[in-house]
Amino acid sequence: MQLFYAPDIVLEEQLPSEEAKHCIKILRHTVGDIIDVTDGKGSFYSCEILNTSKCALKIILTTTEKVSTRHRLHLAVAPTKNGERTDWMIEKLVEFGIDEITFLSCAHNERHKMNLERCNRIAISAMKQSLKATLPKINDLISFKEYISLTSTNNYSKYIAHCDATFSRQEINTTSASKNVNCCIGPEGDFSKQEIAYALEKGFEGIALGDSRLRTETAAMAVCSYFYFN
Repeated sequence: MQLFYAPDIVLEEQLPSEEAKHCIKILRHTVGDIIDVTDGKGSFYSCEILNTSKCALKIILTTTEKVSTRHRLHLAVAPTKNGERTDWMIEKLVEFGIDEITFLSCAHNERHKMNLERCNRIAISAMKQSLKATLPKINDLISFKEYISLTSTNNYSKYIAHCDATFSRQEINTTSASKNVNCCIGPEGDFSKQEIAYALEKGFEGIALGDSRLRTETAAMAVCSYFYFN
């Protein structure tokens, strides 16, 4: 199955230019072919190609992705110094089915700027490859303290994964999360003591991800795998 992305498919009934080019010139689809499209908002569309100049489409069938009973996960994570590792992390988080990603600016960050256009391109590609109907929201860098303040009053279960044994934390497999989860993952140098203390003060719960010291992107995978498969 080849999946195409058209966020305004219902209104425009055609593929965006880059998707149309890939469909017609690369994959050699032509008039009369049936293709599968997602709007990134939870729906799949089976469409017939009406012409190849603008890749106009006729919607034949619409299906909506079933809402699963898994957690809704908003992962706040410090970007890695190596941009390729962050790219890989975004790709894998989308494959897991992440709902929202926010990039954190922390005391120990070595990267202080994000290319959101690139992040969204990676997310779209991963969504199509993994045949998902929902494109996660990706938020630009925000200061750690501002993120904690903004989310401290919502009804999500709130966690901060850190390595500092001087603060309270429990193993991730002993947590009893609600269906909605906020979880913070720090930079390569971990969160500062001040950041951990502030998060705990605001109602976040400290969690450990096992005995190994994990890379940022590996920690993000560990959190996703736990909350989506337990």
